[in-house]
Amino acid sequence: MDVHGYSVSLFQRCKRPLAISKTHNLRKWRPQSLLSACMRQAIFQLSNGMELEKASQTAVNEFMALAENPGLDLVGIDTYCLTQDYCAIIRNILEYLSRLTLLTLKEIPPLQLAPDIRWQFLSHRDETGALHRWEFVDYINDDVRDHLHSWEVFGDIAAAECPMTLHLVAIGRRDGSHQHTPWCRIYAHPSLANIFKFQKAKGTKLEGDWKPVWCSANQKNTPKTWIDLMIADNVISPLVRHVSVKEVSKDNRKLFIRDALAEAASMSQIMKDKVDPKMLPMSRYACDHPYICPHQFYCYTPATLDSAGIYVRK
Repeated sequence: MDVHGYSVSLFQRCKRPLAISKTHNLRKWRPQSLLSACMRQAIFQLSNGMELEKASQTAVNEFMALAENPGLDLVGIDTYCLTQDYCAIIRNILEYLSRLTLLTLKEIPPLQLAPDIRWQFLSHRDETGALHRWEFVDYINDDVRDHLHSWEVFGDIAAAECPMTLHLVAIGRRDGSHQHTPWCRIYAHPSLANIFKFQKAKGTKLEGDWKPVWCSANQKNTPKTWIDLMIADNVISPLVRHVSVKEVSKDNRKLFIRDALAEAASMSQIMKDKVDPKMLPMSRYACDHPYICPHQFYCYTPATLDSAGIYVRK
């Protein structure tokens, strides 16, 4: 059985999604999950020499295609408007990253933890052997221990016995049908034409009736111009952080192997058993933390997997 940091994290939050996944997949994407998947692939391609324009267009095309079909898991939202914001975010972040030194990244082969259990890496490895993981979050706290304690970070470091650089990128929050972040939103001067700013030169908020303007609203907005404005207004620093994480001790690695094997054994048993997901106990805290669980409708109603309307059968 193959396990990885995300699957173990999800399993420890709630057992039901694993049981559901035996026969069904969620019909639609969470927007942030889709963006993360497209961005990680684009960054991997960019680090391996793909031209910026091609990597960016490929990521945008992938996001738009999947946002249309199967669609985004949102209700009462103008998904086209939100999709345009996310595409602007993708283009602008990649433009910024293209100006940095990106080390060449490689895939990491799975690690055999036991004869029938392998650990799959979600991070990549550079030419020095160090790991790199990119995470796209609402905002970046001063304290990032919650990221460092995660299975996605700790598990890969322990399995590889290597240090990691954790790259955090804040993409803001959704409000209505727009994503609110400097990656796709700027402000227009209330009375002077063609004056746009993100904030005051000293980093404080703009005063007066400055109007929000969205990057996607004008096709003349190029990623290069947008990033130049972000740099000029000093707004990128709070949005990007590169965290160096040391390799774990031998004792902690032993604990990782013990815990990973224990969880993998439990996961394997659920996959083998013919169990109705609703017969497994609910993890009620996980219904709403760290985000609203996409399985809520199924778990809180008499609906079956086939009648819930949120799944497709495998």
